[in-house]
Amino acid sequence: MILFISGLYWLYISIHTISGGPIWLAILLIVLLSIFMALYYSLAGYLISSSYIKFKSQTLTLLIIAPSIWSLIELFRGWFLSGFPWFSLGYSQTDTYLANWAPIGGIYLVTWICGICAGLLALIYVGNSQQSYKGAGALIIIIFF
Repeated sequence: MILFISGLYWLYISIHTISGGPIWLAILLIVLLSIFMALYYSLAGYLISSSYIKFKSQTLTLLIIAPSIWSLIELFRGWFLSGFPWFSLGYSQTDTYLANWAPIGGIYLVTWICGICAGLLALIYVGNSQQSYKGAGALIIIIFF
């Protein structure tokens, strides 16, 4: 929710400064929109945690299920009710090596790859030594592909 509140500051300017609406209305609309947008990530978190409970596989959840759910939730958020594609995770990678994936599959592929990289980092940290070495190798391959 904080992401959306901080990123939608321009709505305050549009509603209050330019349109002349009251301050309370501008703040209320920004907070309501931020709560609604945060519900998508709450749903993603619920689905990821319930899939971990169902499959009981840390590797499967970290590398396949969680990135896929996150990407699909962002895709749905960018499409449903005429869409709100701002602040997708893939946009944070525009100046990194992961941006090379954007011409292949767009911002949602970059989001998915970023989720896989996050899962690999978590696997390196919490996995056994064999998983850590494989995770580090896979992370290097993904980043420098």
